Amino acid sequence: MRVSPRKCAARPRVPNVSEETSVTHIARKSILMAMAGAAMLLGGCASVEDVHHAQATADEALASAHHAQQTADQALTTAQTAQQGVDDLRRQPPEPMHRGPKG
Repeated sequence: MRVSPRKCAARPRVPNVSEETSVTHIARKSILMAMAGAAMLLGGCASVEDVHHAQATADEALASAHHAQQTADQALTTAQTAQQGVDDLRRQPPEPMHRGPKG
């Protein structure tokens, strides 16, 4: 027994982007812009005080970094001096070892 194909119910036609009217296009863009604006308002923007605080924190971090660099440079100088002392000791002939009194 052969089943006859049913006719599908007519589906509504979805307009293509190129077929959208300019009013619909403007409405979509307006909604998108409104959502972006609301997100910015809800998310908050940095106040002048926030920017000044962030700058002060960055300045403190930079000063700490400079101090750390100076400390590291001093430590490097100390290590190089110590290494030079070790190298000088290695170049000297060994002192004779005293093994105690003979007898």
